[in-house]
Amino acid sequence: MSGDGGSPPSHVAPQRLDGVEALRAVAALMIVFHHLVLLPSPNLALPVGLGVIKDWFGMGVPLFYALSGFVLAHGYLGRLGSGESVRRFYVRRLFRIAPLFYFMLVVWLLASQWKWGSFRSSLSDIFLNVLFVFGLVPGKHESIVWAGWSIGVEMLFYAVFPLIAAVVATRTSGLIAWIVAVFVGSACFDALTAMNVGSFAYMNLVTHLPNFLIGVLAFLVWRDLGFRTGRLAGLLLLVAAFALAGLLVHSADFREGLAQVKGIRFDLYAWGFVFMALTLSVCVWPNRLMVNRVTTYLGRISFSLYLWHPLLIVLLLDVIGAWRARLQGDGLILAACAATVLTVLIAVSSVSYRFIELPGMSYGKRLTRPREA
Repeated sequence: MSGDGGSPPSHVAPQRLDGVEALRAVAALMIVFHHLVLLPSPNLALPVGLGVIKDWFGMGVPLFYALSGFVLAHGYLGRLGSGESVRRFYVRRLFRIAPLFYFMLVVWLLASQWKWGSFRSSLSDIFLNVLFVFGLVPGKHESIVWAGWSIGVEMLFYAVFPLIAAVVATRTSGLIAWIVAVFVGSACFDALTAMNVGSFAYMNLVTHLPNFLIGVLAFLVWRDLGFRTGRLAGLLLLVAAFALAGLLVHSADFREGLAQVKGIRFDLYAWGFVFMALTLSVCVWPNRLMVNRVTTYLGRISFSLYLWHPLLIVLLLDVIGAWRARLQGDGLILAACAATVLTVLIAVSSVSYRFIELPGMSYGKRLTRPREA
């Protein structure tokens, strides 16, 4: 990859992953637009050609998982060899997620009292959410916090990551782990679907483990290439990612062909190749269209964007209704609604990132600093 005008191989992992940060923004915005269309009743109508927002932008969640696997591999593979290092890992991960999640838990409990006139969650539900184990309980897995189901899955992945890190040390072992996870995840999804447990068939750790592991595998591939960069390689990976995504979205024949493979849910896991190519593309070539000050900033606040957006969309439903009544044309209505929601969402998320997320992360780091003798 170094012979196409890029930088020479460094063989050392870069400290900053601006490309991955930018992709977090992409994932978050995909989910925001997806719910902006689905939460109003009736759903927002979409212009011709933008039905992908309703049908496919929910894939922002597994993209988040792939990015999470990549980032954890970047930060911790080969560094969790002792009990103390594992303890530090768990503390830092807890204080990355818990402060904002607990704050939103309180917000949603108060919102339910205000909107529906009573708390709609039992003490046992609250207990499951506080301990981050709701993702293990069918029927409780979607969390009190709207869209919080993915956080439950994320926290379970954190719980098992030290074991994964001990087993997955090379590109070959990473590939084997991903293949095994695909077979197990496919069997799990089919079995849970047959058991009629509703959305839990999709919203669980085992079903999504391949999405995490494809991110880990992407890091191992980049590491084995010496963390090289290059414009041509990045462009080719980007084109490959969009080409495969286009086939998955627009070609029913392609999706039907994948469905013929027995024992593997390629409808769930073929997207992993898109995530892998996309992640590697912005690592080897952080092109300015995708990786810039705006996208990296939105990536930094993406956790706040994700947790705040359902509540803010609900609170802005009257405004959305007003735009629908006043404006003509599906595209104009969508643009006005998106501009309104994003303006409020980015402002609120910036505040919560500054005053909740950053202090939480800082405190987690202080707790895990090596003690002086």
